[in-house]
Amino acid sequence: MAFAIAALWSASLALPTIAVKGYRDFGWSMLIVGWLGAMLGQVDWLGNPLILMLIAMLLQRRAMPNGFGGMAGLLAFVTVLSALRRTVMVDESGNSYPIEHHYVGYYLWVATMGLGALTALVAAIRPARLGLESVREYGAR
Repeated sequence: MAFAIAALWSASLALPTIAVKGYRDFGWSMLIVGWLGAMLGQVDWLGNPLILMLIAMLLQRRAMPNGFGGMAGLLAFVTVLSALRRTVMVDESGNSYPIEHHYVGYYLWVATMGLGALTALVAAIRPARLGLESVREYGAR
């Protein structure tokens, strides 16, 4: 599952995401400057490090119920915020403009966050379904 999430996320970075003021933004450019929006209350960008942490946690092949449960909640929160966002900050002074069009990269990014939230929830509740070793079994070795 980690590879599917990583592939979706990578594809979302390579494709156009939104159009603002007639200019088309790609995912990689939003990744580079999106942290500025996070400092001004547009926290959707924080889904990117969360997804990277989720991928790393899944690749460890160990179940961490508290970590995965928290990750599921945060990613679900970011997904809902992204889906509801109608404006985006376009410069460092905090000016926001309406999003004129959503492209496939945007939908892939939202799908990545949603799949990440669902995967983290399953990992927290039923780790064996994802092939994760339970914490008790891991500590018993």
